[in-house]
This record gives sequence, structure tokens and C-alpha cells, in this order.
Amino acid sequence: MAGSLDDLALVRRGFVQDASASELYAAAEIARARRDPALYDDLVTCLNRLADDVNLGGIRLHTVWTLTSALHRTLVADQKHGSKTLTPEQLIAGRKMLARLVENPRVLADKPDTPLKGVRGPAKWAGDWIEKALNAQPKPVT
Repeated sequence: MAGSLDDLALVRRGFVQDASASELYAAAEIARARRDPALYDDLVTCLNRLADDVNLGGIRLHTVWTLTSALHRTLVADQKHGSKTLTPEQLIAGRKMLARLVENPRVLADKPDTPLKGVRGPAKWAGDWIEKALNAQPKPVT
């Protein structure tokens, strides 16, 4: 069903602060399946808001993992399989958010023995794609 949605506003409503946990999870699953760069800013904003809260806004770690995985898949779709539409500013905002997210106490406590199986896994992979994309940007001539 995620691929056939024409109106991304329905998905975006799940990312807003007053959305319920179930609406957020549904939006995360749809974003993960769609891999649509048009949702990149929404994912970064939502994850940034959650990272600001020591308790991740009370959201389940699985939902945070799904959001982070959606961000990773969106980056792969844009950078490897797409037209590379994300700007350096968007990529830098994503990098800053990921740095804060992985320092969140709940994220740090997520699967401490195998951190890449928790939220830190897709956060690392998303960060790798961001760095790859930023390094591929044309350098200004000086």
C-alpha cells in the first residue's frame, strides 16, 4: 500500500509532535517502504525532536529504529538509485541529527552488546551514506 499513496501529507501527519505513537509507527513503516527523498526532511525533523528528549518522547525503540532505517533507506534510494536530489544542507542537517541521536541515553542503552542491531545500526549506515554523498559533492574552485 505504501507505494501507491499519492498524498504524502497523510504520511507527514504521522511525523508531527502531536501524532500518536501508532500514527508515528505507521508513518515510519510507510517511509521505510517508500524510500522517498521527499520525506527526508520530515524524517530528520522527527528524529531530531525525539533525540532532544532523554526518553525519546516515550516512543518505543523499535519505532525509533524504524524511523532511522527509513532514513537510511531513503539515503540509499537517493544517492545510489536516484537522482541525488538531497542538498548538502539537508545532508549536514541529517548528520548533526544522527550525532545527537546516537548520544541519546536510551539509544546508548539499546542492545549494548550488539549496538549495530539496535538504533545505532541504521544510524551508522545512514551516516555512512551522508558522508559518501557529501564527499561526492563538487569542490569549489579556489
